[in-house]
Amino acid sequence: MMNDLNNFVQYLRWSDSTLRCPLVWKTDYVRYLKDKAAPLVEQDKEIADAFRSFRDEELAVILFCPRVLWALTQDTPHVTTRQEMLSEFFSHRARRLNQQSSAANDSDESNHIQTHLSIDGVTIDFESFFELPGEFQSLAPAPTRRQETEYQRINSALMELQRAFPAVFAFVKDLTFRIAVRFRPDRPHFNLFGSFTEYPGTMLIVNPWRSKADDAQMIEAIVHENIHHAIAMFEAVRHDLTPGLPASSAHKSPWTGNLLTCHQFVEACFVWWGLYQMWLNWPLASSVPEDRARALCDRSLKGFIARPATELVRELGTTTLPNDTTEALFAIEEAALQSRERHAA
Repeated sequence: MMNDLNNFVQYLRWSDSTLRCPLVWKTDYVRYLKDKAAPLVEQDKEIADAFRSFRDEELAVILFCPRVLWALTQDTPHVTTRQEMLSEFFSHRARRLNQQSSAANDSDESNHIQTHLSIDGVTIDFESFFELPGEFQSLAPAPTRRQETEYQRINSALMELQRAFPAVFAFVKDLTFRIAVRFRPDRPHFNLFGSFTEYPGTMLIVNPWRSKADDAQMIEAIVHENIHHAIAMFEAVRHDLTPGLPASSAHKSPWTGNLLTCHQFVEACFVWWGLYQMWLNWPLASSVPEDRARALCDRSLKGFIARPATELVRELGTTTLPNDTTEALFAIEEAALQSRERHAA
């Protein structure tokens, strides 16, 4: 599907409801995960019975659980994969019963806050354990005293996004399964909004109380990470954006000044294009002040003025990247520069 990335560029304008490529990629990614699980389903009656006991949308949530994702995609031993899948099956059944109980007793607000966000089933995860790479292995559960505040802050941002920009909210709802809030004891002043290729669908927020994030920053962070999630699914079911390029290659980001690998640089072009289009078209009737949206729009646009696709292809050579990656990057750059000219006129 060589036009997938160009369709994604168009999709990130947030105006064409017929282009749902990220949802197609997610559907294909779920199929990919089911294929990974197939040997266990065929050989293990308990796993097979569990698979049959859940609706498709529930099964997708289970398969996107970080520990199940890791077990299915990292070639772990079958016994480990089986254990993780059964654990999540049992946990999901327990959450389902708990939700039914909470619905019958609306006063049980504290338990509701600790398990699920009340918008379309996005889980706000304060304490479950799953492996994180490198320096993030030291993360700890979010302090109990912070959970109510962070729940309300995330909830506020998602509700504002739903009211102000339903097309972007639909993208977030389609791809987000979990927002994990964590504490970093060794660096209590450190703050991060991030995601990992190993866990598409899971956004990580570290020490969010240090960021003093308003709705605009929280919305931008959530959308930013979901664009990364979409690309991670694309790469799993289509192809790598930058195959064969060394991770050691360094390119300066024209948006942040950070040094990025070629892959990170290419992803950044998609991310900032989506953010630019969101803030450019952000409605005036919103709790996000007009000058705040305009400042974020200008910040997103500034990197494209440096012609990042042109510079990257010039550095690498015209045949280094796959054709569809190069075409999509040039389409983003050209559209961003044309948009700047139109609004400057």
